[in-house]
Amino acid sequence: MMGKFQIKRLERGYKLGIPTSKFINNFAVGKDMAKKGQIAIFVIIAIVIIGAAILFFTLTDIGRETIRSITPGGSSSGSFDIEAEFSTCIIDNELIDAEIREILMKGGRKNPDFFYMHEGNPYSYLCHTNEYYTACVNNNPLLLQSVEMEIDKIISPLVSDCYRDLQVKLKDQGFETRSGDLNVVIDITQGNINIKTDTTLNIKKGESSRTIDGFEIRKPSEAYQLLSVSSSIISYETLYGDSDPVAYMSLYPNTRVEKIKQSDGTTLYKVSDRTTLEEFNFATRSYAMPAGYGL
Repeated sequence: MMGKFQIKRLERGYKLGIPTSKFINNFAVGKDMAKKGQIAIFVIIAIVIIGAAILFFTLTDIGRETIRSITPGGSSSGSFDIEAEFSTCIIDNELIDAEIREILMKGGRKNPDFFYMHEGNPYSYLCHTNEYYTACVNNNPLLLQSVEMEIDKIISPLVSDCYRDLQVKLKDQGFETRSGDLNVVIDITQGNINIKTDTTLNIKKGESSRTIDGFEIRKPSEAYQLLSVSSSIISYETLYGDSDPVAYMSLYPNTRVEKIKQSDGTTLYKVSDRTTLEEFNFATRSYAMPAGYGL
């Protein structure tokens, strides 16, 4: 919309014989140039602000500290990875490894209460009957879940130790930490023992903060395969009282199955992985024959 000054110029030009369109075009061009000038100014200001922000976060100590403290795994030194620190403590923990191996070697219980002792090692009875000519009864039909619960119970204190160590290291890095109770959940899957922590860890440094809703550590293990083969053997024992190790090793070449018969009708099984050397040992007594039978 034209102001009074532009209208007067238009009237004067009309009296002097100057075409009206010339004044209108000049006015439109001037208005367009003004808009372009304003846009250019805004662009320049935006560039200056962005450039200042980049310089602040890359060149100043406060800026670098802010970025590091809010970046996952970041720390005051720029090299402290929270997830990696906690994961390493569990995966490379020899005590945790030893506890898991012991549980597997004893048939799923660290301290079994019903077992057959052989060469100083207790083999838990997972399928048993006191009778002769009778199929055994599966004592642990939920074998996988039972072993998960046993591992959970035994290693939870060791996982808690790693968690406390992590918080100490965070405080040494200048972080404030706040955490709820730590609950450990074990999930045995193909190729791994997954160690999950149900907790919330709040981390704060200066004006920056971060919240971690639990951890999940995948510890390499062939426990799932060993338990699967063992469960299949037990199921076979409940039906036929015996099993064929060669058949299982043909199906699973990386798994070794050893069977040792005892005089009282007990059968000892050692199921192991040829690569990791993990082993799951257990005992059965099914369709046992009296001493001297068949002689």
